[in-house]
Amino acid sequence: MSLFYIAKMTNVNEIISTPVVTINAQKTVNDAARLMDEKKIESLVVLWNGRAVGIVTEKDLVRRVLARDLPSDTPVREIMSKPPIMVNIKTSIKKAARVMVDENVKRLPIKDDLHVVGMVVASDFMRYLSKKSSTERILDTLSRKETA
Repeated sequence: MSLFYIAKMTNVNEIISTPVVTINAQKTVNDAARLMDEKKIESLVVLWNGRAVGIVTEKDLVRRVLARDLPSDTPVREIMSKPPIMVNIKTSIKKAARVMVDENVKRLPIKDDLHVVGMVVASDFMRYLSKKSSTERILDTLSRKETA
């Protein structure tokens, strides 16, 4: 990846690192837990008729299922967080970060029109900022050498 490319990153589509995994709203919380375990992920986007209608996280499973002794065949739609907080693939990194802070979410599904195409998590922003900081230091060093 070139220095110019890293320095020009501005939209969330350029920092997505987490693929989106979905589950049908009619599936059970047991199905959700097994899918998260199988995929080694912490959240699922919940779909109804192909549209994102919610998100279910490990935290939801603990607080809304285990802590309340709900049966494992409880439908995901009954415990999901809804509506899902999402942003468009062309949303700026700065705006996406602001949405996450304002909405107090750690995962942000990214949509392209009506389809969810990825997920941005807090560590994606940290990775972007560390690359940007490194790039700025390199560019600063290079510009000093050019003027010397």
